[in-house]
Amino acid sequence: TEEAFKAAFRARVMPQWPSTLNHSEPVMQYLVAALEAGTGAYGALRPLGEDASFETEEREIFRVLENKYAEWMAASEQGRAQLLWESQTADFWSRFMAMPVALMMRRLARQYGEPVVVDLLRQDPSALFMAYIEAENRILSWPRLPVDLAADVKKMWLGK
Repeated sequence: TEEAFKAAFRARVMPQWPSTLNHSEPVMQYLVAALEAGTGAYGALRPLGEDASFETEEREIFRVLENKYAEWMAASEQGRAQLLWESQTADFWSRFMAMPVALMMRRLARQYGEPVVVDLLRQDPSALFMAYIEAENRILSWPRLPVDLAADVKKMWLGK
């Protein structure tokens, strides 16, 4: 399921993005890698039911994201490649790029429906993140994206 969702993302989502996107920008590299990995992880999480006891673990996943995103932005190109490899080879729940995105997609899909999530993915790499930021500001119980990541996503969104 995970690989099928990643393949669908590469084949059906990425080609929809504007050709003007600057893929050499570290924020863009991060978002693209996180969305691809997160879409795959979402495919694996999708059939799981609601579990209120998971909230503590979910918040921990977002806390790890905060540390790893800061590390990503401070790293060299080679360091970012290493972090990407580490995230992809970690055990499922420790994938710091994939898991937060999968959980964001899960929350957004339950709130607005899966077709909305697919539409957000097709817009550009920042659209899903912007939708989550807007939702987390209204639904205060949702885990928050790291401040630096949210600020970088907003800059990208406004720079479209």
